[in-house]
Amino acid sequence: MNPSICDSTDCSRHGTCIGTKAAPTCLCSLGYSGTKCEIEAPCTNAIACSNNGICIGTVNTFSCICNPGFIGTNCAPIAGK
Repeated sequence: MNPSICDSTDCSRHGTCIGTKAAPTCLCSLGYSGTKCEIEAPCTNAIACSNNGICIGTVNTFSCICNPGFIGTNCAPIAGK
C-alpha cells in the first residue's frame, strides 16, 4: 500500500490537500491563503468592523467604511449619538 501524497502535507485547519501526480497542493478555505493556508485575510475576522461597517482588506491590514453615527478603526458609536 502506497502512502497518500497528502499524508505528509500540512494545510493547517484552513485548507484541504489535493494530491496530484506532480505534488500536493493546499486548497484554502475562503478568507485564507498561503502555501499551507496559514495566512488569514484581514476581513475574515467577523469583528474587524463592528456595527455593520464594511471591511476593506489589503495585504496586511484593513480599513472600515462606517455607517452614519459610527467612526474610527472599527466603527465605534460616535459619543453623544
